Amino acid sequence: MRNYVFFSEGEKAFKNNDINKALKCFKKFSKFNPKQWECYNNIAICYCILKDIANGVKTYNHMLENGIGDPQVINNNKQLQITKYIHENISNESFSSMTYLMEQLEGKYINFLIENTKPNNIAVILNMIKHIYYTDPSDINKHYIAIRFIIETYCSQKNLELLIMKNAFIKNNNLYYIGLCEYFQGYFKKALEYFEKFKDVIENKNENKNENKNKKNKNYDKGVVNINSFFILSSMLRSADGNKETYNKIKTMYEDEIKNNNTCVDDWWFFSAYNVYEEFNKENAKESLDYICDLNKKTNDRINMNLVRDFEKFKKEAEKAEEKAEKAEKAKAIEIIPIDKKSQIVTFKNCNVFTHKNGIMITDNKNLFVGKNHFFPYTTEYVILKKKVVTIKDTVFSLNICNQTNYFHILIELVTRICLLEKYKSLKDIKIMVSNNLPSYGREMLNCFDFKEIIYYDDETFHCDEIVYVDIGVEDDEYNDCWGCYLPSKKAIDVTFEKFINMYGDENQDENQDENEKVVYISRGNTPVRNVINEDLLINKVLKPLYGDDLIIFDNDYLSKSKPNEKFKTQVSLFNKAKLVIGPHGAGLTNILFCKKDTPVIEFSMKPNCNRCFEYIAKYRGLNHISLKLFTAFYHTGYTFENKHVDEMREIMENINCEYNI
Repeated sequence: MRNYVFFSEGEKAFKNNDINKALKCFKKFSKFNPKQWECYNNIAICYCILKDIANGVKTYNHMLENGIGDPQVINNNKQLQITKYIHENISNESFSSMTYLMEQLEGKYINFLIENTKPNNIAVILNMIKHIYYTDPSDINKHYIAIRFIIETYCSQKNLELLIMKNAFIKNNNLYYIGLCEYFQGYFKKALEYFEKFKDVIENKNENKNENKNKKNKNYDKGVVNINSFFILSSMLRSADGNKETYNKIKTMYEDEIKNNNTCVDDWWFFSAYNVYEEFNKENAKESLDYICDLNKKTNDRINMNLVRDFEKFKKEAEKAEEKAEKAEKAKAIEIIPIDKKSQIVTFKNCNVFTHKNGIMITDNKNLFVGKNHFFPYTTEYVILKKKVVTIKDTVFSLNICNQTNYFHILIELVTRICLLEKYKSLKDIKIMVSNNLPSYGREMLNCFDFKEIIYYDDETFHCDEIVYVDIGVEDDEYNDCWGCYLPSKKAIDVTFEKFINMYGDENQDENQDENEKVVYISRGNTPVRNVINEDLLINKVLKPLYGDDLIIFDNDYLSKSKPNEKFKTQVSLFNKAKLVIGPHGAGLTNILFCKKDTPVIEFSMKPNCNRCFEYIAKYRGLNHISLKLFTAFYHTGYTFENKHVDEMREIMENINCEYNI
């Protein structure tokens, strides 16, 4: 190589962190050696370190255009440098200065940016995604994951920008994206039509990809094919009516996707179909629990993770370890404070908390601690993905949970455990970690406790000096089915009721007690899942004539009238003075936990009646649970109330009024 001295001086300058000098030396060397890839790669790196990303990218493109070096290696370096630059500078630079960089990114790097961008920069990312889409709407391979993100974001925000994007999808005949818009708005039948149409397009295009090589006929990536098949399955399930023929069709397609190595579906996804097509009762509860436990074991065996269900047994086995050092270490690693047969507080030393989106999992890397829950209700491989490790040299309260955005799961899985912990330990010395996606009412609940610190995580792994875990189990084996892991012990129910009624239950009570006792009807509004179709007919023809001013329609409009940060308080107070609660199966019924003893609760039954969580809560709160079967719904569909139901419904309600002196 000619004039190698320039290259050598460049390397020395680089090691001494004199990047400007290194850049000049490498550029001089390149004039004499125009095909030396290592030199050009160093030039590009120097530009990037100096924040001159434009010339850095220009250098990489020069290498690719002139065949300097391995094109795959060069392209990967270019993609990584662009991604790193955008990620580090997204807050400081204007959107327009970023667009030309974003256009050059491949799909997987765009997705990395989305996953790792802080929430306060999401608006910039959304604008970039839209720019990429409008630059080439047909390049689904590049932006299919990013567009899903933007659709989910706009749907969750009820952002009118979704309508603009959807019109663009329709104009460009992006069938998959139109399907996503329908799906995330809850219109599953419409979504299914578009996903199936897109499947036809995929199959026709992939079959004919070699017919005319002169035509631009870009084949769809396997990822696009797989995710579209997943949404076909999910839309089939969510638009089904409980018919077993549909279940068999779903099962057949699922098995075909597994054979085709579709990683977007797994055993856990199929479990979500199984657990809503079965009528669970005391006869088959154990069978369904065994099914899910076997599935959980199979999942954990793949990653060499042992499930620990019995902490006493685990502790005794640790204490029997042959080596003294191991014995001493393991004996200290776990402490148990028994409360009753179904409740205990367990402390682990030097343990990890893996987080993934809304999921949390407690493990020591060899054992997954599930205790009396029997199983972990999520695909564990997704949770233990490698990510940043944060060390916490304190005591941390945590639990195994997979949903921190739903009112039922936050109150019943998380808050009941905290109430039990508070009864037996001081929270002032304990930190708690929860998802950054926790809604405002969840944060309101947490603010009722005196934790040392609330850690809101995004997606990290935590190594903790000490973890406190509240281990609670189902009181009655009749309810210990595949849904049982979500249910609290009676002790947890009792202490939760006691805490929040002492705080909120007696507030705003007038002297006239009868005027304060209300009939609460829970409305699920326009949500397509277990809403009441023709709800106005039910309210105006049955409930209002019977209860008049005593009737409260509990819905989002009712909650919107609460004072800031008092939505949870409003619910506790309302349900505590309810003389009757009526409603479809759904998160709103969770509030029966705050009802006074003997309050009648009418739950509109599902068919099949797969999830009996509110029947369980009512039983152990001492309430009178009534399952109404006059009109029913499949788990994912709505209840249809018709004129023919009016007279019989009124008669049912009058009989209940009579029986319970309402």
